[in-house]
Amino acid sequence: MFSRIVAPFIFLIFFNTVVSGQWVRVNGLDSFSINSIAVNQTNGFLFVVAYQNTNFMGLFSKPNIYDPNPWTNITKGLGTVKVNKVAISPEGTFYLGTANGVYFVNENDSCESINQGLPANFGIYPSVNSITVIDTFLYIGTNNGVFRKLRTQATNWQPFSQNLPLGVSPNRILKYRNSILASYSNNVYRTEQGAANWIGADSIAMGQGIGTLTIEDMAASDSIIYVAVSGAWSNTFKSIGDSMVFTSCAETNYLSSYSIFSINNQFWTGTFYGGIYKGTGRGNDLAFSNPNLPAWASVKSIDRYGTGLLAGTEYYSFQTGSGGLYYGDFTVLAANDYNFKAYEVGQSVKISWQDIFGTETQKFELQKFDNAAGQFKTIAAFHHSASSKNYNYQDYDIKNPGSNILYRLKEFCLNGEIQYSPTIRVDLNTYLQFTVHPNPARDKITVIIPENISLQKCNLLVYNSLGVLKLNIKAINQRQLSVDVSALSKGLYWLKIESPEVSLSKALMVE
Repeated sequence: MFSRIVAPFIFLIFFNTVVSGQWVRVNGLDSFSINSIAVNQTNGFLFVVAYQNTNFMGLFSKPNIYDPNPWTNITKGLGTVKVNKVAISPEGTFYLGTANGVYFVNENDSCESINQGLPANFGIYPSVNSITVIDTFLYIGTNNGVFRKLRTQATNWQPFSQNLPLGVSPNRILKYRNSILASYSNNVYRTEQGAANWIGADSIAMGQGIGTLTIEDMAASDSIIYVAVSGAWSNTFKSIGDSMVFTSCAETNYLSSYSIFSINNQFWTGTFYGGIYKGTGRGNDLAFSNPNLPAWASVKSIDRYGTGLLAGTEYYSFQTGSGGLYYGDFTVLAANDYNFKAYEVGQSVKISWQDIFGTETQKFELQKFDNAAGQFKTIAAFHHSASSKNYNYQDYDIKNPGSNILYRLKEFCLNGEIQYSPTIRVDLNTYLQFTVHPNPARDKITVIIPENISLQKCNLLVYNSLGVLKLNIKAINQRQLSVDVSALSKGLYWLKIESPEVSLSKALMVE
């Protein structure tokens, strides 16, 4: 049988178009190199570090990848400091690794330094090459070694470099099982989480197989560590289990790697001038994965966005169309063995799929996401048919035109395994919208909710440009609502109307 990727979270409202197995360019950053990407796991806001050649252009944010408004530059408080890397905690705190220490974005939407405990040379703090949130700690790799601190802002940084050779400046730090890994040059170093006691290649041959190549990025999934390397006949190496002996995944036409991302025993490697390759954990089967992405694209960063991937590419002044950010649905790229489809027909949704494996299947359950319950629920069941591999279903239970619906298949196999299809989304064509005036605003706004939006369990939320919740008005019981925004700082905000059946957003400018 086959394995499936099931995303650990689903963005219900942040996509206006279903992307099926193709990379789509995200508007607004076409002439920039996207060096680092971070996504708020709670509300879907995304953040990118943008350069043009060697010039830092800014730290940009958007509430979702299809939002038509310009990107917001949120580097207030940084001055001329360049941002190298970006990371977000599960609570939504936004951290910056810069050329002069570490910053976080405070509730006033300003970047504030948190460098207490870091060594300083005439007021200049170490340059941060990697920044990672692991459990309750924030870890950084710098040109002065590794440091960590509790994520509470008042605590100081503590050195975390015991037995790490001098001069090691990790470009990637991550959690692997009960250990912390750091990559630098051609080595991978490991230590237990409790206290720093790094073990490197000289003592237990960690990094074996990589030779004199340079590790550009590192990822881990399940029991496998992947490294993306440059200057090689192969751009990706892997180590299975705790052996820390790396072997080549596959030859890829002598392409060097920039980036790597892994999830559920699959990985994607971003190359220099060769696009993206995709592979599975234990097989040497890297395959070109560039539908609609320029074949010559250099991919500097990869991160997850909902059920898909974001790829940040490099800008070249001599190459027309280079640079920018792309989105692709990686569940479809992984494999759509069911040929699973859904589309709106009148006041219903028509769904179809195929039973590729035939005699290995006992039955299918068609599942639909229940917003109120926050989980998928079965709406129909189909036992294996010996006469046909084709299945069809029409869903007439469409409660709110203008909303979106998520569907997936649950397959019960004869050997006892359960498999899931990729999740697909249907956006219903009837458009719902609410009204806000005045906009821009200073003191108060009036929000008008039309009759075709149910007020049952309806809430109004206001987020700033970083995705930080500023206002939360619960249990709205009237269609015309006066909201005081006088306490909000000047800038761009996002109003969201949310209920179990619909979620809509609108930009608001406060002057």
